[in-house]
Amino acid sequence: MATLFNGDVQGTSGVGMFTCDVCGHEWTSSKLLPCEICELKADNATMREELELERVRLAACGVAAMQNTKNSIKERIDSDNKYCSQSYIDVCTAVDREIALREKLARLVEAAKHYIITPDADEITKRLALHDLRVCISGVEDDK
Repeated sequence: MATLFNGDVQGTSGVGMFTCDVCGHEWTSSKLLPCEICELKADNATMREELELERVRLAACGVAAMQNTKNSIKERIDSDNKYCSQSYIDVCTAVDREIALREKLARLVEAAKHYIITPDADEITKRLALHDLRVCISGVEDDK
């Protein structure tokens, strides 16, 4: 909690009267306490600022989720941006995987079309197409 009370003591006859420098609220007490109203207001303002920051960070995650093309990922915010969060980075990582899988699927479909559409192709062409299918599926180029 923020302490906004400076401890101005007023009054006579041994009873201290405490006045908040911010709101003018007065109270008596045997202990020197800050004005709870002002502290709560300060905490409330701080929490509202934090909430707004998190709202924008959440919106950034939504935008990143929609940036699922090679061109749109160039629009991403930098990691030093105050609106960048670990969740934003996680979304970007998932989007990168989505793009890679979509590209892999496109290659697989093309290889499958070539293999299926050309049944009368010679044996070497069929083997090359089958090899392309295997590479697309496994993601590993074999040396054979």
